[in-house]
Amino acid sequence: MFRKIVKYSQEITLKPLLLWYLRKDRSFNFEGLNITVKAGIFHPLYFYSSLILVRYLKNQNLLNKKLLEPGCGSGLISVWAAAKGAKVTALDINPEAVANTLWNAENNNLVIKVIESNLYSNLPPEPFDFILINPPYYPGKPLNNSQYAWYCGPEFEFFETLFGKLSKYIHLETETILVLSQDCDLERIKFIAGKYNFDMQLLSVSRSLLESNFLFKIKSADH
Repeated sequence: MFRKIVKYSQEITLKPLLLWYLRKDRSFNFEGLNITVKAGIFHPLYFYSSLILVRYLKNQNLLNKKLLEPGCGSGLISVWAAAKGAKVTALDINPEAVANTLWNAENNNLVIKVIESNLYSNLPPEPFDFILINPPYYPGKPLNNSQYAWYCGPEFEFFETLFGKLSKYIHLETETILVLSQDCDLERIKFIAGKYNFDMQLLSVSRSLLESNFLFKIKSADH
């Protein structure tokens, strides 16, 4: 009950202020990287699920590893991974996010392959060593480009495609990592994963006053 009260208070007070603040491009320094988040693009500092994925990557050897980030947004994860020596491919359905990721890569003198793509639609099958996914959580149809960061389709179409075609982009040792919030339908997403013969193994839980975030490793149920 306390969480609901705090979250409701945030919705009617802080959220409008945050949305107003994010109407303009905002820049920040992250571990030596200069990152700009263009107006309307998911901001990784204020919606910190992206930072949970970065924290996971800090414990991995990324040198010369092939890394895929579907739904790259501002490109923070992709740029950070490239700075650690990964060979990065970043995807986003939003052309403004594609441009934002390219901007941040070039501004930090890094090379990243960035593709405008509805998940894998414009990506030929190839295996990756790491796949990092910060997905749209909520059921509903995106009404504009910025809403693709939040809504996964009325019938969870994002997750149907994510798991339905994932086998074309992994090998036996691929680390496929997914971050989800307690506010999304975890059981529905687990069901979709299972339908395509994948298990979601819980790695960690990050808790704050307002929500808990869950980090999952996606594994083939055959292994």
